[in-house]
Amino acid sequence: MVTLFGEAALRGKKAGFDGVQIYAAHGYLLNQFLTPYYNRRTNEYGGNIHNRARIIYEVINEIKAKVGVPSIAVNLKGLASVFLSLGTKFAIFSIKSMATH
Repeated sequence: MVTLFGEAALRGKKAGFDGVQIYAAHGYLLNQFLTPYYNRRTNEYGGNIHNRARIIYEVINEIKAKVGVPSIAVNLKGLASVFLSLGTKFAIFSIKSMATH
């Protein structure tokens, strides 16, 4: 699945788009990984917020690998209620993590 995000971003770049959006809101799959309400995994994709966000980091890294950075803008769309319920520490953690992944 992660590979498909990278391939889609590459198709977008080749078609002339200058950015892509990773949609992690409104109950879609990536959103379900973020929230402990849905994500009750006990593997490396569950538990703490870093693990629950792991798939998003993998998607971002795949996009970077396929299209190169900064050749295309990447926007992460999330559901505000999920982010708010996780608190401001999560928001700060996310911003710092996205910058380093």
